[in-house]
Amino acid sequence: MNAVIEWAGTHRRALQAAALALAVAGCTNTSVSEDLPRGAAAYAAIQPPGAEAVTEYRIKPFDILTISTFNEPGLTFAKIPIDAVGQFSFPFIGRVDAAGLSPHQIEMEIKQRLDARYTQNAQVTVFVASASGLLFTVEGDVKKPGAFEYTGETTLLQTLARAGSPTETAKLSEVVVFRVIDGQRYGGVFNAQDIREGRVDDPIIFPGDTVVVGYSAIKSGWREFLSIGPIVNAFTRF
Repeated sequence: MNAVIEWAGTHRRALQAAALALAVAGCTNTSVSEDLPRGAAAYAAIQPPGAEAVTEYRIKPFDILTISTFNEPGLTFAKIPIDAVGQFSFPFIGRVDAAGLSPHQIEMEIKQRLDARYTQNAQVTVFVASASGLLFTVEGDVKKPGAFEYTGETTLLQTLARAGSPTETAKLSEVVVFRVIDGQRYGGVFNAQDIREGRVDDPIIFPGDTVVVGYSAIKSGWREFLSIGPIVNAFTRF
């Protein structure tokens, strides 16, 4: 009997500790982003001057392109590397100066040169298979935090998806985007749930951005509380 009483006392203390942890979690669930703008002000805070002009990626040395020409398998390549001076070779047209051009501009360049020498109305598509040195970072309560390659226009929700999506304890109303503009660091707080439901726009993420997904101490404390459910039930039955 003493052993049973000791067992019950131990688990009562465990239950009390869990309840206390839950209460503390609720009290300490303050936002680390309280001083950052939210709502419309957040969109304005991280909007770089002339952002509309730079959302299309510009090719750099050591990027890798995927180039497809409709109905021309001999002119379709999964991986074409850009060399150190920003050029690549393409059949029938020779060297192409790609550095500083957008994928669409390269499409037009290849099309014009192919049409002049080989085809009629070539349909060329260019994608960036791998971008050199352009990264954005996702931190906080996501399943796979880390640095990711920027391969073209990317929204906040797409960014979160690449990081494995937020965890079950993530605070979706506290997703912070940090951006350096003209040497100054800016930040804004976004509500990922509102974005998912289409109530607000999905902001564009740029190379060099850092996305931090907030942590909900209340959710975490409640999950810890529920994790001792079998112990609580055993104690109540006793």
